[in-house]
Amino acid sequence: MLLVVFWPRGEGGMRRKLLTRQEEIELSQRQKAGDKEAFDRLVLSNLGLAGIMACRYKGRGVPFADLLQQGIVGLMEGVFHFDERMGYRFATYALHWVRQAVQRLVDNEGCVIRIPTYLKDKVSRAERALGVRFRDSLVVDEDLLQKVGISPETMSVIQSADRVLSLNYIEPDDGGGKGGQE
Repeated sequence: MLLVVFWPRGEGGMRRKLLTRQEEIELSQRQKAGDKEAFDRLVLSNLGLAGIMACRYKGRGVPFADLLQQGIVGLMEGVFHFDERMGYRFATYALHWVRQAVQRLVDNEGCVIRIPTYLKDKVSRAERALGVRFRDSLVVDEDLLQKVGISPETMSVIQSADRVLSLNYIEPDDGGGKGGQE
């Protein structure tokens, strides 16, 4: 298994050159034949994909280093499944695997209360289709929810999972006492 401890540079500290289509095909064929160096070169030459995806998911409750690591795991999975005969460049194909790995990490560990991935996907698709942010608003039009096939109870659970308070939270009182956060 490939272990990346630092962001590797090419010779002399310069940025690595992107692989050409022909190099990707050659490395993919060698990797399928069991060549470990070809596998490593495909991964190391495309580490930027993992970095880009990790940056996109920053601030969602998971440390950046974990996002980056999971992105690299997804990149490795993409190397194993890449089929050069399909005609796609490797980066185009691997981006799906990297995004999926990082998204699953955020879905599973980014929140105190875990909401199943299929429900989050359903809400995200509905938000994109309707141009509305259901999770941000306190009151959601039930007609919109029915159009996209989400029950009001399910939406209530999803909204409440995004607004979890600490057990140490003290409700502010209006009488001038000590209210607020401890």
